[in-house]
Amino acid sequence: MNQWYVTKNGKEHGPGTDADLLRMGRQGFVTQKTRVRRAADGKWFRADQIRGMEFGPPPVPPEVPKKSVYLAMRKRRAMKLFDSKAFCYLLFLLVGMLCVLLVAIILVKYPGESAATTIDVIAAIATVALVFGAFTFGYLFPYFVARVRHHHNAEAIGILNLFLGWTFLGWVLALVWACTTSPQFRR
Repeated sequence: MNQWYVTKNGKEHGPGTDADLLRMGRQGFVTQKTRVRRAADGKWFRADQIRGMEFGPPPVPPEVPKKSVYLAMRKRRAMKLFDSKAFCYLLFLLVGMLCVLLVAIILVKYPGESAATTIDVIAAIATVALVFGAFTFGYLFPYFVARVRHHHNAEAIGILNLFLGWTFLGWVLALVWACTTSPQFRR
């Protein structure tokens, strides 16, 4: 039975048996280019010159995070331009402010009107606001589809939809793009 010595990362390990050397080769500790020698006074040579030696995949080093924790937290907190929740809140806020402004204009312009007429006008304004909200949702539907599906190009789809959605072709292109599968989910 042979006594083997192995050099790895500038350090000499050993002695080990034939079985130890074979096990280290299968586990990836010893690769084809690893320098080995027989007995304490033997000549160093590459491990791939040993007859019957088997080599497994090298051990995988632990993955080092690409970004620091601080940057990851900062990115998580950063609001994207077309973040779906923030975008919806902004739309509802704008529609609500528009409704309040219209009601205030009506009440200031027609102070002597009866309450029934004022209520009819407010109901009409509420109806217009609902129709405007439904139209806005329909107009931005491709963008919302992209956000719900976690599409990797959701922001680009939103910009295309915002600027070219008024053309039917731009809206359809944005919807088709939003419905395509992201490369990260393809198999």
